[in-house]
Amino acid sequence: MKRSGLIISAMLALTLVSCKKDPAGVSSFDLATPESAILFTSGQTVSLNYKAANLEVLTVKPPKGWTASAGKGTIEITAPEVGGDYLVSGQAGVYARGKDKEEYAAYIPVRVASSIAKNSWSIVYCSSQKNGSEALNLVDGSYDTVWNSDGSDKAPFYVVIDLGRQYSITNLDIWAQTGSDGKPYRQCAEAIVDFATEIRGNGMADLGGTGSGNWADRHSFYSDRLLNREHNSVALKSAVNARYLRIHYLKAYLDDSSVSPSGVSGAALAEIDIYGF
Repeated sequence: MKRSGLIISAMLALTLVSCKKDPAGVSSFDLATPESAILFTSGQTVSLNYKAANLEVLTVKPPKGWTASAGKGTIEITAPEVGGDYLVSGQAGVYARGKDKEEYAAYIPVRVASSIAKNSWSIVYCSSQKNGSEALNLVDGSYDTVWNSDGSDKAPFYVVIDLGRQYSITNLDIWAQTGSDGKPYRQCAEAIVDFATEIRGNGMADLGGTGSGNWADRHSFYSDRLLNREHNSVALKSAVNARYLRIHYLKAYLDDSSVSPSGVSGAALAEIDIYGF
């Protein structure tokens, strides 16, 4: 599955410009390259912008099992799908040659983040759930089972997941419940996702932050832009060390694709996948 990825920019720029006297024939190549490896999930595509002038050759050679292509102003690198014969990490080499025969080279470090196995996960707190649609369905590995909040409750809704040990987390996937027509049902439109290394005091239930609970090393991802579709892939700005994940479900998409008010009744999510090391 090809997933749209991040635009990587404003990192360590590589700029080489020819010194030819004829301005009309001067070539240039400017590509922002990361100092550390770009982390991919399986099948994810990342786009990198470049600026160039008067090139006659531009090629990209990715690691074994990866794919890459160069278009006008953009280089795309795609991580391999899980299960094939590929390198987990490596470098994508970029080679360019100008019409004035100047040559340019850059190396882009890349790495695949693995999906974290769920056999040690557990639900340690849930604000509301229906019989037969418990929060445990979020981590059972099936995209057909769902978590539904109790229909009598109003948003916000909360779920806390214990991963069993601490991981360095880079990405998470949020899967919506789908209806009989295959379309997402009450997909989460606005949410806060918190990460923590430990929970002290009454931290599981103290979700508003007004009581005695304490989330140590708390990191938050906030989104009011989750798309109204079955699957949303969220890449964190940087890796987060955490054992606990807390979903704070605020708003949902309605049948007419509008966003619900904050007092929406009912939450529906099918699965959570987490990537990291």
